[in-house]
Amino acid sequence: MISTPEEIVCTGFLNSGLDNYRGSIAFTSTHTIARKSTCGIFFGCTDDDIARVDTLLKNCETTWSHPLLLLGIFVELQRRRLADITSDIVTDVVQVAADVRSQSEEKWGWSENEGITLDDLVKVNDLRKKSIMIGEEVSIALRQLEKITAYAESLLQSSNKNLEGCLHDTNRFIHRFKEVGHDLQSFMADCNVNVSEIVLIAEMLSNDTARRQAKASTALAFVAMMFLPISALATIFAMPIFDFKANWLDVYGHPVPSSDPKQEPGLNSSASAGTKNGTETSTAFAPVASYYLWYFVELSLFLTWLVVEIWWAFASHRRGWTWKRSMTLSSLVVVSITIWSLLVKYLKRFWRLWKEKRVSSWKDKKKAAADGAPQSSTTV
Repeated sequence: MISTPEEIVCTGFLNSGLDNYRGSIAFTSTHTIARKSTCGIFFGCTDDDIARVDTLLKNCETTWSHPLLLLGIFVELQRRRLADITSDIVTDVVQVAADVRSQSEEKWGWSENEGITLDDLVKVNDLRKKSIMIGEEVSIALRQLEKITAYAESLLQSSNKNLEGCLHDTNRFIHRFKEVGHDLQSFMADCNVNVSEIVLIAEMLSNDTARRQAKASTALAFVAMMFLPISALATIFAMPIFDFKANWLDVYGHPVPSSDPKQEPGLNSSASAGTKNGTETSTAFAPVASYYLWYFVELSLFLTWLVVEIWWAFASHRRGWTWKRSMTLSSLVVVSITIWSLLVKYLKRFWRLWKEKRVSSWKDKKKAAADGAPQSSTTV
């Protein structure tokens, strides 16, 4: 703004700096004080802007010859531009925040969404950039408006006789400039809120990524924890303090002859037939699975259950032993131990009865085979 005793020259522009934004405007005007006329030009106006300018000029009443007329119209167009941009950014921030919250909801199990993607990060970064740029533009517009208001107040104290008749209109312009200043401060607050919301969204994205990684690590650790008692028990049974072959049993509980070559020379040889003392014998092989497998399975299941219960007690979000529901975790442990003890007891009883039945059937078949076999004589 340049002011001389003869003329008042005003210029202004609005460039948000946003990519692909076509709402930038600029204007320049020259007011001749002696003639009380203003000549100006606006750049970048849309059809709506042209219609709004026409409406403002038709309703300007006694301010046709005021030096702040076109400057006030530019302030109105600038305010409208900033209001539209700020409103659009607020809408985008709210939408992105809702999308991120819906995607980052913690669910036990597989969710249909794929979590946070690169497009989400790019969108959040763009919104942050836009909010900061618009906040700077609003700040610049607010400082310019303060200068315009100060200049308008200086016109009230001007000694120029040509300006004495427009003091009332000058007060009206000052009042309107202050109202626009309040609106710009509101836009500035919206931009600050947008930046804070975007920072919160970025933290949510980071937390969601960390949560998914922690969930995958927890699943892997849980699987490893399930196999830990089995491997530990197998290591203990493999120690030299245990010698299961001293009393080797097959899976049915039948005793198996020793496979030591010193005791049974033909046990570990290939499957071939031979004669000893005139009697035909066949090689014997120790069974792969032993009756002790069932002890190993029972102990492994019990230890695995115990580890899972301990993990649940300390890793559950319900801290402590007391649940908010009617059942407590301690009572659940007691019930679980009772059920497991009864289950193991009845499994052992069922296995013992089934084993005795199998042994009895095997003995009956062997006896029947021995009774029905022809007697063979040997020559000494």
